[in-house]
Amino acid sequence: MTAHVGVGIDRFLSRGFGVGGEIGYLGAAVAPGVGSALASVNSAYHFNRADKFVPFVTGGYSLLVGSVTENARNFGAGFNYWFREGLGFRLEMRDHIAIPGHALGLRLGLTFR
Repeated sequence: MTAHVGVGIDRFLSRGFGVGGEIGYLGAAVAPGVGSALASVNSAYHFNRADKFVPFVTGGYSLLVGSVTENARNFGAGFNYWFREGLGFRLEMRDHIAIPGHALGLRLGLTFR
């Protein structure tokens, strides 16, 4: 199990498509000091953008920098739930795939627009 803490930004381009980026830390949940800095750039598609419940899919490139530097792909899916105009909750499952393995994580957060 991994722990992932970070901050990111998404920008909508048109018709549900968007791009984004994030920086953060990714490591073992049982040993929080053993991990890597993480930077990712992603593309995403958000379904039903006008609704309160907005599912999405995302994927892109991640760079992990720690005791070794690794290139990784990431894929995920989740949803934003908008409580009110400009403030929502985000839930996402994301998998960072690098050699030698995977870092699957559940991500929770607040989202603003």
